[in-house]
Amino acid sequence: MSTALNIVHMIPALTKGGAERVALDLANASARDGHCVTLVACWKVDEQVLRVRLAPEVRVVYMTEIPGGRLLRYFAGLRWILKNRKWLAGKDVIHLHLTQAAVLGTLFHALRSLGWGTGPAIIETYHAVGMKISQRMQAFHAWNCRRRDGIALMALDPYWRDFIVRNPKLVCELIPNGVDAPVGAAPDESVRAYLDEIGVPRRAIRIIGNVGQFRADRQPLTIARILIDVLKQTSDDVHALMCGSGPELERVRTLVETEGLEKRFALPGVVNEPRVAMSAMSLYLTINVGDITGIAALEAAFCGVPIVALQFDTDRKPVANDWIWSSAVPDTICNRIVALLAAPEKLACIADQQHAHAIAEYSVDSMHGRYIALYRRALEARRTFVTIKKE
Repeated sequence: MSTALNIVHMIPALTKGGAERVALDLANASARDGHCVTLVACWKVDEQVLRVRLAPEVRVVYMTEIPGGRLLRYFAGLRWILKNRKWLAGKDVIHLHLTQAAVLGTLFHALRSLGWGTGPAIIETYHAVGMKISQRMQAFHAWNCRRRDGIALMALDPYWRDFIVRNPKLVCELIPNGVDAPVGAAPDESVRAYLDEIGVPRRAIRIIGNVGQFRADRQPLTIARILIDVLKQTSDDVHALMCGSGPELERVRTLVETEGLEKRFALPGVVNEPRVAMSAMSLYLTINVGDITGIAALEAAFCGVPIVALQFDTDRKPVANDWIWSSAVPDTICNRIVALLAAPEKLACIADQQHAHAIAEYSVDSMHGRYIALYRRALEARRTFVTIKKE
């Protein structure tokens, strides 16, 4: 192994969001590889949520024990950065995830400009490519990203392709999310026990669904409408299952009740073991940005569940050889799902192909190797810049 790095991952909290899980998987992989890793969470939540998934070598630090409201959390984070600026200055890499960490990283960038030698390199993984956010927020995110030494984009869309062109001195890499997940479906008895617990009847032979956050930018209402349209076109043995929570959950629940499908559409809230819920599904509906899919969909592929996607890149058209078929048109997706449910042999073939592709291309070790290369490139660029500036 080459020289070990001292890495800090900064995230809002240890929750079950995809970005947080990416940070945890990276932290674990870096620790296994011999690097010194600290995970700094902006506020503390129940440690049983994700702390149990962290390797014992990964140190966890909280900026505040009491989260409070958003303004209080930001204030606590700013105070923590100022108090610990010398400790941070001694690291090799500060890796930022999500908006609050990004804002604090920009503050640290401003402090770093006052001195402190060559390090650390400030890296951000930008998780919102292709998401439906306001132009003002997108511009703010881009402004933050320009105050970095390296950017990892988990996908590309026209806006961020243009961002790369306009910032040629910034080290940018496309690094798809990887996943550290068990291979294969959960045991049948665990799946049946879970379905019984959430009230899915035994006549539900085929289940279509999704696991994710009920946030507006994830379009849970659109996903729910697609699933509802499938239910309307299929027999009573087809049921829908959407797991997760968030501000849009009640709107989805109201939509299901308005359509009179609550007996065929389960909304159980947060699922503690996503693999069990996914293993119950005959087909998984995810969201894609171009070729890039989310962590939950990768976990579904590892389970051997076939996947189709709602495409967020409206310029992208369905392509036969895409590893996950996708469309930006809900009616087209509905028709695709209905056709696949009627062709179980084709569905099984798709599942096998996607399962093999996910294992080959989206392992956490592959993702980790790309990030370590990004860290080293950004560090070298940072040191070169400081040397030139001194001269």
